[in-house]
Amino acid sequence: MHCAHFQANRCRSCSWINLPYSEQLQRKTESLNNLLAPFNTFYHAEPIASPETACRNKAKMVALGMAHAPLLGIISPTGKAVSLVDCPLYPAPMQQLLLYLEDWIKNAGIPPYQIDKAKGELKYIL
Repeated sequence: MHCAHFQANRCRSCSWINLPYSEQLQRKTESLNNLLAPFNTFYHAEPIASPETACRNKAKMVALGMAHAPLLGIISPTGKAVSLVDCPLYPAPMQQLLLYLEDWIKNAGIPPYQIDKAKGELKYIL
């Protein structure tokens, strides 16, 4: 999957994005098996592969910025607020909803919470 945010080092949430999708599934399966090994678990089915893009049906976005210019996304590795409303993991209707919510927060004048100042109203959008 190609992600402009990952390529520009704005987002590192998809840590295995550079691996082929089949290898990502294999590694995740191995990780799960290693976690469950001490518990003598019952049989579990093989993973079901989703599409690589537009596959998420939920999001937890951090509310960032100011009331007059809010962003929904994350803090980048360099410490900058990054809007992820166009993340390729979300289908187009969800991207449109997240973009609408950024605008709605702005129009409502809701100040995003700022950790360093310990003030603001909105921390997350789920």
